[in-house]
Amino acid sequence: MRARREHPPAKQAPAPPPPPTREGTSETIFLVVGSAGEYDEHKEWLVAAYRDRGLAQQHADLARGAFRAAQQSREAALFDEPGGDYEATSNFDPHAALDRGSGHYEVTSIELREVVPSGR
Repeated sequence: MRARREHPPAKQAPAPPPPPTREGTSETIFLVVGSAGEYDEHKEWLVAAYRDRGLAQQHADLARGAFRAAQQSREAALFDEPGGDYEATSNFDPHAALDRGSGHYEVTSIELREVVPSGR
């Protein structure tokens, strides 16, 4: 007589997250914001968004260093060929405004919502 073989129970899919409440759910996300220029020439732009503040800060630090390096390369190229057309890019910020002076990157936070708040 053969021994009966037991099969392991089938794996169940994880339960879906609960639906948003009437007031909605939210979580904090962290934005990397770039800026450059002064006064009328000042420009700000969004670079990236993260759920982890540490990753956002790391991105901001790397973007700052890459901005400086790309700007130095741009200045050296323009010194060698005044009036030349030089396009520098950064893997950390493809929208960097290198022609507007020193770049600044900061991390700010905002609530990411699942529903629009009620008008109460």
